[in-house]
Amino acid sequence: MCAHGVKQIKSSFYSLGKVFSESRIVDYTWKENDISPGKKEILIDNKQYYKFWGRDIHMISLIKLYTEGGKVIRHED
Repeated sequence: MCAHGVKQIKSSFYSLGKVFSESRIVDYTWKENDISPGKKEILIDNKQYYKFWGRDIHMISLIKLYTEGGKVIRHED
């Protein structure tokens, strides 16, 4: 999968509804840091909610994307 922008990244999380009876991103923040010319670090801090077998699951996730020349070269979650 190749995701471009926040909408497509969020849509990958919303597809989890096929596994969980309920899933949603409650909140998220987005921050870009310049590492060097042409290289960036993108931090996506999000709070997620899932319902699985009647249980409420709250999860906080930090996603790190490293880009070079506008393309993601590394992903950490």
